[in-house]
Amino acid sequence: SEMCIRDRHGDGQYVWNDKRMYVGQFKNNKMEGSGKFIWADGRKYYGDFKNNLKEGQGRFYWEDGTSYEGGWLNNQQHGIGNFYESSGTMRVGRWENGVKVE
Repeated sequence: SEMCIRDRHGDGQYVWNDKRMYVGQFKNNKMEGSGKFIWADGRKYYGDFKNNLKEGQGRFYWEDGTSYEGGWLNNQQHGIGNFYESSGTMRVGRWENGVKVE
């Protein structure tokens, strides 16, 4: 689902037909910089974007109450991060391309 936006630059928001919403910074019509992305099913991501992808540092919340906070690269968990259970228990780990490796 490619985003079609005209002349977006700086702060703004965009809502898709399926109710996904992005609020944050744009550069050359793409999500770039700091922002939040919210899905209709309750998932959400607060953090850094680059070229329409989650990249940099950010926190992703699943609808079951679990979350991941840490590094992102190419839309996937990457680097050192913290995984939070819905009970509040935290585990530190290292991820590579979305897979926990230690």
